[in-house]
Amino acid sequence: MVDGKERLKSNRSGRVLEWAGQRRPRTIGKRDYIKPYPKEFREQVVKTAQASGHRPPEITEEFGISPDSVLRWMRQADLDAGRRQDGLTTSERMELAKL
Repeated sequence: MVDGKERLKSNRSGRVLEWAGQRRPRTIGKRDYIKPYPKEFREQVVKTAQASGHRPPEITEEFGISPDSVLRWMRQADLDAGRRQDGLTTSERMELAKL
């Protein structure tokens, strides 16, 4: 952390590729997993995809992530904004998880 903010890694065009230190595998028992991308990073990718009109494969090359991730994040953003009705919003998922 630098001045209370996490450092960002970026490519030459200035696009954020990943949050430094956030994608390292963690071990729990015998299972390895990768921590999820931070919420701010996912929001930035979705905003870039919506503003540019590019298809997810083009966005994934810029940010170094999978097309499936971008599609899922865009779908969830549409659900949260009310543009889609075929799933649960983030707040509904959190409420359901508490039960």
